[in-house]
Order: sequence, then structure tokens, then C-alpha cells
Amino acid sequence: MDKQKFLKELNKAASGLPKEEREELLQYYDEYLTSALLEGKSEEEIRQEIGSPTQIAGAFIEASSEEEIEKKAYKRVARIGWLKRTGISTWFAFLACLLFLFLLGELQVLFFSELM
Repeated sequence: MDKQKFLKELNKAASGLPKEEREELLQYYDEYLTSALLEGKSEEEIRQEIGSPTQIAGAFIEASSEEEIEKKAYKRVARIGWLKRTGISTWFAFLACLLFLFLLGELQVLFFSELM
């Protein structure tokens, strides 16, 4: 398989990737193939080293989807952390108000009991 056919198949197989990522992938393999051919490697040797366009694209698509899953998981953990921090702060504020009201009531009892 020649370089142009390889890149064409890689572009087709990587259609599930975002455009920027697909372009970066194609540019990388274009440069890699050019370099390998200049070093004197045969197309067969290169294909054995890097695999088929379908295999390469599949690996990149899988890595891309794992990255998205990780981003979603991070956002979820961050949101849960925020809820925990907010919930704890709210409980402390509530308990502080209760303590204040209790102490205020005790002061009232002491103050009015001395007046009578």
C-alpha cells in the first residue's frame, strides 16, 4: 500500500475523531511515512511496524473516548465534592444558629430571673 492510499484509508477510518485530532493524526503519519521511506524502509516493513489504518484509527478513537469518560468522571467528582463542602458548611451554620439561640435563651433566663 502506498503512502497516499494509506493516508486516505486512515482518514476514512478516523472519521469518528474530531476534525482537529484527525488532521493531527494524518499529519503525524504523513511525516512518519515520509521519514521511514527516506530511511530506506519498504512499505511492507512500515506497515508491519505501525499496523493497518483501521487499527491505528481504532486505537485513537478508543483513547479519545476514554479521555471523554475521564473528563466526565472528573466533573462528576468535582460536583460531588462541591456538594459535600456546601452541605457541611450549611450544617455547621445551622448548628451555630441553634447554639446561638440556645445561649440567647439561657441568657434571657438568667437576666429575667435576676430581675424578679
